Formats: sequence, C-alpha cells, structure tokens
Amino acid sequence: VDNTLINFTIFDQDNEINIFFDKKTYDLVGWQNTDIYQNFNITFLSSIRKNRVLKKNLFKIQIKAMLRAAKNGKLRILIPMITTLDEINKAKELIDEAKVELIKEKKSFNHSYEIGIMIEVPASAIQSNVLSKYVDFMSIGTNDLVQYILAIDRIDDEVTSLYDPTNPAVLQLIKQVIETCDKSKIDVTVCGEMAGEKIYTKLLLGLGLTSFSMHPQAIPEIKNLIMQTDTKALKIKINAILKCNDYQKRLHLIESL
Repeated sequence: VDNTLINFTIFDQDNEINIFFDKKTYDLVGWQNTDIYQNFNITFLSSIRKNRVLKKNLFKIQIKAMLRAAKNGKLRILIPMITTLDEINKAKELIDEAKVELIKEKKSFNHSYEIGIMIEVPASAIQSNVLSKYVDFMSIGTNDLVQYILAIDRIDDEVTSLYDPTNPAVLQLIKQVIETCDKSKIDVTVCGEMAGEKIYTKLLLGLGLTSFSMHPQAIPEIKNLIMQTDTKALKIKINAILKCNDYQKRLHLIESL
C-alpha cells in the first residue's frame, strides 16, 4: 500500500472491507466493501487527487479488491473528480492493468462491470455530452458541484450564506447533465444534500431526474412525495424557475411546485 496511507482490513464471514486513511491528516481517502451476498450495487471509489494526478497504486489496490469481492455479484465502479476524457481513459487503463495482475496472481474476480463518473466539477458537467459516450452511468454530486460553480466553500461560515443550490447556473448544468444522459441512454443519479431534502425533490423531478441517492432516513418522506407528484405538470413550471434571477422569488416558485 502507498506509504502515505494507513490500511485497515475488516473481515466479516466471507466479506472483506478495506479502509484507507491518510497518515498525516487521518482523513478517510478510500474504501472497498461488499455485503454478505457478495453484491456490489454501487461502489464508490475514492482516490487521492493531488496536483490532478491519480495515485496509481491506491487506485489499482481498490479496483482489485472490488473485482474480487464482487466476483459473484453486480459491480459498478464510480470514479470521482473527473474533469477530462483523458482521465476516464487512464482510469480504464489502470483497471485493465489490475485485471491482468489478478490473472497473473490466479485470483478469481468479476469480469463484467460498469464504469461511471461523478459529476461534481463544472468541467465534467459542461463536457457531459462527450464524456457520456465513454461511461455506463453518471452521478451528479451536488454538494461539490454547487460550491465549485459558485466558488464558495460551504463550510466557511463567512460565505456559507452565498451557497445556493437553486442558482440558475447550478440548475442549468444539472438539467444539461440529466438531458445528456437521457439522450445517451445511460443512468443518472443525483446525490448530496439536494437529493435528500424535500424542498428540492419536485425541482429535481421537474429537471427530469428519476433516480435519487440519499441517506436511508430520508427515503420514506421523499418516496411519498415522489409518488404523489405529477411530473408532467412540473416540467411546465420549471422554465420560470430557471429564468428567475431573484433568490426570494425563485425560492417561492420552488416551494409552490
């Protein structure tokens, strides 16, 4: 393992969970896990991104753990902080290298998997029509995407009041990514605080979203709201919200959906 990392491995019956922490900051930088049914519905791959360079060794360690753990189940690999097509291609090359290493090690693994990317940087959102041709799914990470679009640190108390997920620039980019994925016929999900807050549920539905990722506690309320919503009627009202540049008026329009 990379000498800048601490690796904890937890075993539970036939399951293996690898957790990586930065030695200096003790920040969580990555993990792999599988449930007792050996089924990865969605696996989040978190690698260190320093000076826009992927840590190859950590990346391949994580990939090999995922491929092995999901040998009898479904595997989806979600890659964060993508900004260029080159990065997607490089990630695929490293995955291929990891597979070759597993074959040489005579380890059994899952040969069938899907590759997706996190849309959490404006560069990837703007290029989504190009990037969508090279991946199987996308996940829009609203927490980071909002703060990068607005150049606002959402945990900085001095500017947190400027953090606005309803900003027209944010909504236009989310809409663009959803429409791009629909045209490309690949899955798209929204994760982050927006997906689990009911004030934004109808807004996201109106933008064309059909898949939400949220904390389990939020599911019952959001599910009921979705079941009671006429999405066709929502889409007619969305244009007014997208064109509204007054925060209070925009918020009123969203609340009245």
